[in-house]
Amino acid sequence: MRTTAGPSSRRETPTRRSTRRSPCRAPRPCSPGDAGAPPLRDFTKDLRVAEGDNGVCSHLTLMGHSHGTYVVGAAARDGGVNADGIIALGSPGMGVDRASELSIAPKHGWVGTAKDDFIQTATGTVFGEGPQYGIFGARHIKVDTSGHGGYRDRGPGGASETLLHQRRIIAGRPPTLAPTVAH
Repeated sequence: MRTTAGPSSRRETPTRRSTRRSPCRAPRPCSPGDAGAPPLRDFTKDLRVAEGDNGVCSHLTLMGHSHGTYVVGAAARDGGVNADGIIALGSPGMGVDRASELSIAPKHGWVGTAKDDFIQTATGTVFGEGPQYGIFGARHIKVDTSGHGGYRDRGPGGASETLLHQRRIIAGRPPTLAPTVAH
């Protein structure tokens, strides 16, 4: 430890980062998204409890956009979310470096990023590895919309291909896959 003195106080600060596991993914700093993880886990658990023991489970897919993908990732990372699939759209990172850390089968982790989405410049920061890169290990859906906010946009003839892919995944059906992006 080293001691630092300010104008009104003295404090000790560690000289290296802690590796203790906390709601934050140490040694990364905390993100406000970490606070949303426990309520999301509780919500998905309650959904499964509400289904009862009738032997029939619905297909539950969690979908996050932008910073919401970090909340979904943090919830899945720290205990699971009782989900069958996860969709991350326009993600800066999910708080994990690999899809295998999301407590679901990586083949049920889906990622979509528009070619002109600025969020690609924020990956690899406090949010973790960008899920749109091949090293992450998620499956990539084809995105035909543009910009950071276009993932739910409709196309000229109705639903965009991006929106149709989201619907397919939510229904438990496969979407059209896109090539993996190299890092």
